[in-house]
Amino acid sequence: MLISLIVKLTADRDALFREHLGRACYAETLRTMERRDADLVHALHDRKGPKPVTCSGLIGGTAIEEGVQVLKGEPCAIRITGLNEPATACLLGTFGHAPPAAMTFAGVRFTVTGVVCDADQHAWTGQTTYAVLASHLYSTRAAATHLTLEFASPTSFRSNNKNMPLPLPNLVFGSLVDRWNTFSSTVFNEEFRQFAEQMVAISRFSLDSHAVRQKNDALHMGCTGNVTYAVLGGSQYWRTALEILADFSLYSGVGVKTAAGMGQVRRSMGEIGERSGQRSPSRIAVQPLSP
Repeated sequence: MLISLIVKLTADRDALFREHLGRACYAETLRTMERRDADLVHALHDRKGPKPVTCSGLIGGTAIEEGVQVLKGEPCAIRITGLNEPATACLLGTFGHAPPAAMTFAGVRFTVTGVVCDADQHAWTGQTTYAVLASHLYSTRAAATHLTLEFASPTSFRSNNKNMPLPLPNLVFGSLVDRWNTFSSTVFNEEFRQFAEQMVAISRFSLDSHAVRQKNDALHMGCTGNVTYAVLGGSQYWRTALEILADFSLYSGVGVKTAAGMGQVRRSMGEIGERSGQRSPSRIAVQPLSP
């Protein structure tokens, strides 16, 4: 089971956050989940490699020179995803029928005003299964020749022991297949990486560089925006696999620090407009509560 939910919040007081709140949001999410399944949360702390829970930073507020300013009563949100059955069950139990009254990030209390987990209500939410996504491998429908991904929070990758803040095809789809193979019983073999490297190219892009401010004012550079990838050839099977992984990205995220707010991404239908700077109105980094 895969899940993506948005927790709607309002700040209980005015606040200024100087650092990116990805780590704080993830830590508070785990503390909230721990009340329902302490063993699962302890396992998440100890786990190496991709984690089955991702969390955005705080969505909302106003960016100013000193950081992000949030006013009392201002609508905000966080987005949380689960990538395997235990994590998804815990998230549903924690935030489903009786969500917590409040969550606290960096010492600031936020009242929980609602939870959305319905793609018809918000395009960044939803539920599905690996089996449902994988079933498209056997579809007779022609696979897409272009795929557009929307990178809503700063995204970067580790490549050759260096930070790479550009969503190159082999890095994006390599990250997605790693996460898919970690949590799904349907595994794509190593030929997929070769296919993605040789048969996928960037055809259009509209990207901005975006630094994530961490502790001690350290900066982690990433990118936000939209990229259209062109599929240059290959079998129907592998081209469909690309589509499946593009749809999976909503839940998994891509690149580094997906548990701490980076790499929030989803598939966006259609190609990027001709003119530079066009953006989807649903970008959660800009308009967190509109679908």
